[in-house]
Amino acid sequence: MALIYFIFNPVIGLITSLKNMTKLSEGIVFICFYALFGYAFDFSLQTADCFRIARSFQEYTDQSISEIISLYKNGRVTDIYLYCMFSCIHPITTNPKILYLVFHFIYGFFTYLFIKKFYIINNTNHDKVFYITIFCIIMMHSPVHLSTTRHYTASAIFIYGIIQYFIYNKKAILLIVITPLIHFSFIVSAAAFIVFLLINKFAIPTKLIFYLTVLVFFVSFVNLNNETSTFFSQTEIETDHARINTKINAYENSSENQERNYFKDRERLSSQGRYYEANKLFSNLTQNISKIGAFILLVLLYKDRKILNLNHTQKRLFKYILLTFLLYYSSSIVMSNTSFRFGELANMILIFYLYHCYALYNFSKLKKYIMCLPFIFIYQICFTLFNAPRLVEETFWIFPPILTLINGINFNI
Repeated sequence: MALIYFIFNPVIGLITSLKNMTKLSEGIVFICFYALFGYAFDFSLQTADCFRIARSFQEYTDQSISEIISLYKNGRVTDIYLYCMFSCIHPITTNPKILYLVFHFIYGFFTYLFIKKFYIINNTNHDKVFYITIFCIIMMHSPVHLSTTRHYTASAIFIYGIIQYFIYNKKAILLIVITPLIHFSFIVSAAAFIVFLLINKFAIPTKLIFYLTVLVFFVSFVNLNNETSTFFSQTEIETDHARINTKINAYENSSENQERNYFKDRERLSSQGRYYEANKLFSNLTQNISKIGAFILLVLLYKDRKILNLNHTQKRLFKYILLTFLLYYSSSIVMSNTSFRFGELANMILIFYLYHCYALYNFSKLKKYIMCLPFIFIYQICFTLFNAPRLVEETFWIFPPILTLINGINFNI
């Protein structure tokens, strides 16, 4: 049924697909919605990351995959996913809509696999608590976010890999370790996962990690970003294959030279007038609400863990969640501009843990926690709802997908 609705209107198709995502047809509709959303980008918003990437794609000089890998080994590029996609698609078409259709298809596929886990956990009682959880997940990993391309693709794969590893299949560790090839920052998350394996092996108590996380949370409101940037710029780390410091400096400076120029332009374009100041104030306020709200939720779940009588798997997952929040709060101290990326990972896994416990134990407190999620993650919800109509063409929301597809033929910026 969702597929029929999708043919006439993609938004209605998406909503109806959420009734039962365990069905293949509903999953196809969900993934197609994400793919079509990427195709519907109009690239008119010059402050959006997708505009910079689309422009880079159209100006791209074709390179082979082996050349890109060679640049990566030499530390000339921070990761290979974006340029490998450029290399595969650019010889066929220079239409950035096709590029983003492919990006969103991959991203939508792994987001679907993650969301499907909620339907597997609870395949009967899809009440308002269930749909509030799904709503928050989609708002936090919406197709809007893939304007940045690399980070959220890596995030979707990493989160799915983590859930698979802890709950279902340990072979999913392969998904976790490849994410730094998609976005360089995930080398930190992958390293933290390895640290967790060591912590678990040596039986370091959860209580110690919890109190350390609480301590670092309060310290995280101190900004040492400038001092840390100086430290990285003066530090060189050699390996047999590449200069890691080159990658760090590239990442700290928004990667390649053309990206640095773009970010200067974006700052100039977006910092004009009272709207910018109001938007900045609102963003800072709601981001802090999310940070503090998630921390309070983490503390409450720590206190409730004994009442719930968690099984071994849940205990291990919660210990890992504590470690991810410790990483998030630590990164807030040393690189505040990009620390939100670690926070999003921690929040997504926390929501999964929360609903997983609720579905198993039906503990009334957990229901109340879930009902508070839209208020805790108000920033992510507002970001998605505000930017969705700004990024895509109007035909996407109103007309059948075929019209959006036709409008995008021979598109050029």
